[in-house]
Amino acid sequence: MITKEKLIQAIKDMPENFSIEDIIEEFVLLSKIEEGIADVESGRVFSEKQVAEKMEKWLK
Repeated sequence: MITKEKLIQAIKDMPENFSIEDIIEEFVLLSKIEEGIADVESGRVFSEKQVAEKMEKWLK
């Protein structure tokens, strides 16, 4: 889960002028990164072999 401090830092790191869309995109990106880290820490990952098999199916 993303913390308030990370969101505040993201706002501080933005340029002086930005749109609402810019900050929403940044928040979504940070959220997805946090989800990915949690997945890795919980072992919810695919091996290279599993990924290759899935890609082979998708690209047929």
